[in-house]
Amino acid sequence: MRLANGSRVVIVGGGPAGSFCALQLLAGAKQLGLHLEVAIYEGRDFSRPGPGGCNKCAGVLSSSLIEQMRSIGLSIPPELVQARLNSYMLHFSSRMLQVERQPEQAQILSVYRGSGPRLDKGDLERSFDAWLLEQACQAGATLKRQQVEGVSPGEQPVVKTSKETFRADLVVIASGVNSRSPLDPAWGYSPPRCEVMAQNEIASLGTPLDEVVHIYFRQPAGLLFGALVPKGKFMNISLLGEQLPPRAVEKFLDFHSIVQGGQPLELQKPPLLCGCNPKVAIGAAKGYYNDRMVVIGDAAVTRLYKNGIGSAFTTAAAAARCAVQCGVGKVEFERKYRPVCEGIDRDNRYGHLLFEIWKSMRDRPLFRRCWQNALEAEENRPPSQQIHRSILWHMFTGDRSYQQIFWQTMSVSALLALARGAA
Repeated sequence: MRLANGSRVVIVGGGPAGSFCALQLLAGAKQLGLHLEVAIYEGRDFSRPGPGGCNKCAGVLSSSLIEQMRSIGLSIPPELVQARLNSYMLHFSSRMLQVERQPEQAQILSVYRGSGPRLDKGDLERSFDAWLLEQACQAGATLKRQQVEGVSPGEQPVVKTSKETFRADLVVIASGVNSRSPLDPAWGYSPPRCEVMAQNEIASLGTPLDEVVHIYFRQPAGLLFGALVPKGKFMNISLLGEQLPPRAVEKFLDFHSIVQGGQPLELQKPPLLCGCNPKVAIGAAKGYYNDRMVVIGDAAVTRLYKNGIGSAFTTAAAAARCAVQCGVGKVEFERKYRPVCEGIDRDNRYGHLLFEIWKSMRDRPLFRRCWQNALEAEENRPPSQQIHRSILWHMFTGDRSYQQIFWQTMSVSALLALARGAA
C-alpha cells in the first residue's frame, strides 16, 4: 500500500494538525518526485471571531514549536504575534513570585487561533490557524469548505461529505477532540479520555499585560491552575482542572484580584467577551491507524495540558513521513507512526506524576511554604542554580519533556533546595 502519482489524500480538519500534515506530505512527495492530490476538508472559517472560528485554545506557542516550524520553512509573521512572553507571575494566598525567562531560554509567543473575542467591536485580529491553512494551500493543498460526514473502511476508504461520496487512497483524521469523529465504528477507533476546561477573554485594563503570564492556584473548586495570558488589547483566561463547576470563569474572577504591573487591581466584574468549554485530551486514543487511515493531533494523542500545537506538528510529521516514505498500510503505521504516539503518551505519565506532586505542594501548607521559600531563595542566584524556577518555567511553557522535568524535580540539588526551604 504505497502512494503513487495522482494518489488522492483527504485530510479531515484544517486546524494546525491538518495543515502541518498537508505541508509535510507535499514536501515529502516533491522530494521523491510524486504528485499527490491533497484536499483539506474544513467547514469552519478561522477568520471569524468567537468560538465558531476558533480552535478553542489559549494560543501559546512554545519555542520548540517555533523551531520545528522553521525547519519546514515557516516563519510566523509579526502581525500574528499578540504578545512575547518573558515571565510568569505566580499568585499564592498572600505572596506573589515572578519566574523570568533566562537569556538562554527562547521566547514564548501568544497568538489568536480565531480572529478575536466574539463580543469585540473593534478590528478583527489575524488568525494563526487561518494563516497556517493559507500556507498549506499555497504549497499545493486544496481547501474544501465541506463537512465530512463519514469515512467507511474498504479496499479504499469511502469518504462521504455533505455534497459527494468518493474513494481515497489515504484519509488523515485531524478533526480534534472537540468535533465528532467521522470514522465508521468498523474502524475500531476510540477517542482519548478528556477533561473540560473553561476559557474566556476580558479587555486589557489600561496597562497592557505584555510579557507576563499570571498563574493562580485557588478557586474555583477543582482548579489545577488558572492562567491570564496577554493577547494584545485582551487577556485570555484559561482554567484547567478536574470537574470545574458551571460558570467557572465568573467564580474565578469573583475570587481573584487581577494584577497588572506588579500591583493588584480590584475588578468590578469585567465584561466577558467570548467563552467556551473545550475538551482537552488527557490520554491516548485506540485504533488510531489502519489500512489507508491515520488519526493525528489530539484526536490521537497530545501533550498533557501543554503545547498541543507542538504535538500536532509531531504527529502530523510522523504520519506524513510514514505515508510518503514507507506506505499507508496498517503495518507501516504500526512500525513508524505508533512509536511516536506511544512516546508522547509515555511522557505524559511523568506529567501526571508531576501534577500530582504539584497538587500535594499546593494543598499542604507546610510543603507549599517549603517550596515558596526555595523559589524565593533562588531569586538572585545565577541561572544555573535556579533549579525550581527552571522547573516551573519548563512546566508552564512545555519546552522540555515531562520526563526531563520529573528527573530535574527529583535531583539531589532540587531536593536539597526544598530541605533548605523547610529549615
